[in-house]
Amino acid sequence: MATKFRYQQSSFYFIGETNEYGSHAPSCEHLLYPPGYDYRDTNFATGDYETIQTSEACRLLVHQSGRRKPAPLRKLADYAVKP
Repeated sequence: MATKFRYQQSSFYFIGETNEYGSHAPSCEHLLYPPGYDYRDTNFATGDYETIQTSEACRLLVHQSGRRKPAPLRKLADYAVKP
């Protein structure tokens, strides 16, 4: 998981998150992604998101992207990592 922060108004704010899971196998012949791939990217500042999932059998299960209404940004000082 990768978290993204931006410095603004004298504080760091949590603005994005990317989660990417999957095998290190070569990409499927007809897809750009490996089998069993799971990718989720969210930009909390803009509301943009993208989700991609493939099956172990090289089938594209989900490929969605769009924009949600952005929520107020959280400060780094308020951000707690979940165990």
